[in-house]
Amino acid sequence: MTRKLIISESEKTKILSMYGLLNESVVPSLVVQEVVSPGYLQSKEGKKYIPIPNVLVTISKLVNEIEISEIDSQYTDEMGNFKFENLPKNIPLIMTIGGGNIYYDFKKTFEPLGDKSIEDFAPFILSLKKQEVAKPLGTTKDQGCRGYKSDDETFYGYGFEKNKPVSNTVNLFIESESVKTAKRHAIVQYLAVYKDTGVNVDEMLKETIPYEIVCTHTTSDLVSPLTTSVVEMNKDELDKIVQKIINKESPAVKLDFENLKFKDAITLSKTINQPIFLLMGSVDDDATKEVISYIEKNQELTNKINKNYVTLYYEVDENEIDKYMTAINSLENLRVYPAVVILKGIGNPNIEIRKSFEEIEKEQGLDNVLYLIDTLI
Repeated sequence: MTRKLIISESEKTKILSMYGLLNESVVPSLVVQEVVSPGYLQSKEGKKYIPIPNVLVTISKLVNEIEISEIDSQYTDEMGNFKFENLPKNIPLIMTIGGGNIYYDFKKTFEPLGDKSIEDFAPFILSLKKQEVAKPLGTTKDQGCRGYKSDDETFYGYGFEKNKPVSNTVNLFIESESVKTAKRHAIVQYLAVYKDTGVNVDEMLKETIPYEIVCTHTTSDLVSPLTTSVVEMNKDELDKIVQKIINKESPAVKLDFENLKFKDAITLSKTINQPIFLLMGSVDDDATKEVISYIEKNQELTNKINKNYVTLYYEVDENEIDKYMTAINSLENLRVYPAVVILKGIGNPNIEIRKSFEEIEKEQGLDNVLYLIDTLI
């Protein structure tokens, strides 16, 4: 007589796994969208987690009760995120996050994923190893680079580099790589606190950012030494870099001259209660070009004129009857160009033009005294 042995699906999976016969079909992904974070960064808004870039994350599986086999590994990105795809779905998985010299390793076990992706984890928080505060500057042989904590004004970035094997007791490590990582880490913290800057880490790293190396430490392992560096960055300097990037991306503002006849400009000035900025000169004249260039190099001044004035440019041309000729016959004692006149509409220019505006300021022959433009606005 033939006897049948009935086993459950879970027992079947366990047996097949033990003998390496399990058909490991895959699921789309295991996604961590939240940052891997050490402790917190104290800010005015409260405690904020700090992303840790370049941390090694490994996904493994149990071959048997003792032996672990690695499936895949990768480093976290600049915001502490990582993503694994094409993972086995029918066996438990083990995730390990390496903490290096500064943090304790983090380990988490996942039950078989089945046919679903797992996303939207809470932050995996790496805990700082028990440590003493490092000396404020220089190289420390025993304690390593530890104990530096960022706040709203000062940002300390930690950088690590595991070097190639060396021989003959010669350290061939490249410290600059460790410093580069530390710089990135400091900037990531800054952007985590000040989120509305509109720039990213890579854009900032392209600029020259003032920083100070406050600590460098290399382990005594001559085969594969680990270098730790800490850099200090100041918020004010980082703010300047952000502003520089924003200004670089924004096209230069030009004077926005309106195409208005003189009488129409007076009427508009009175209606909207804004003064008139009137520049008279010649487009072929170097002195006129210097005046325009002087104003437009000062973007704050250019924006102020465009926003707060009815902005006019009149070519010195006797054929411009409704513009230049009407203006020059209405204004007093204006004979040298380039000239800037600030005036304001107060009446109806169609009744009596000379009484329809008030002359506020006037400067002429400005090519030799460009700085006087600043006193007019």
